[in-house]
Amino acid sequence: MEGDTGDDWILVCGNSSDKVLERAKKFHLQHVDTRRYLAASSEYKFNQQNCGGGCPIMNHLEAHCRSSADKYTEFKVELGVHLSK
Repeated sequence: MEGDTGDDWILVCGNSSDKVLERAKKFHLQHVDTRRYLAASSEYKFNQQNCGGGCPIMNHLEAHCRSSADKYTEFKVELGVHLSK
């Protein structure tokens, strides 16, 4: 299965002088085509009150995009296996 340009994101380091993403440092993901930033907030969480038993994944956050980088578009890597070239 092949993707398209809608699948493409740019990783933007939280500190503009950073050239490499490091664990626990903030970053943003900017969509290549729309130039919008991926966002998530606990204000938009799937729970029993807003979707009953039909939630995609109970207590997970809804992803959305914002036109500019802000506190809702900040992410950081805390856990996982990290590979590099």
